[in-house]
Amino acid sequence: MAKLRTFVAGIALAVLFAAPAAAQTISYQQAVGELGAACGADIGKFCKGINLGNGLGECMQKNEARVSQNCKTTFAATMASLDKRAAAQAAVPQLCASDIKRLCKEYDPGNGRILRCLLKFNDKVHANCNQAITDAGWR
Repeated sequence: MAKLRTFVAGIALAVLFAAPAAAQTISYQQAVGELGAACGADIGKFCKGINLGNGLGECMQKNEARVSQNCKTTFAATMASLDKRAAAQAAVPQLCASDIKRLCKEYDPGNGRILRCLLKFNDKVHANCNQAITDAGWR
């Protein structure tokens, strides 16, 4: 349930930064929706009136034994997908370094220009770079 606390504390931020993702990962918006559907009743039952943030995470942790199995299962799967997305986002610069050097020399970094270059030359980018971009939810 420690992961639940971390998620609930960041759920409000996740909504703000929601972006579409490919099938390999889940977007933050999708995560909020799935967890709301799977855990909403538990939150309403055990933590009614507690706002998003650390208070809700603590409440859910305190009631861990009573939280539905569906909520626990959905939470684990959702967190695994979000972790994969975050890892892919962190890995893109390294996995795509040779493609960036080879294809995007003329592009100035910043404001998504390098990513747009990689997407433009999608057919010339190495498979591992393309997969990381997809897993990062940037397509």
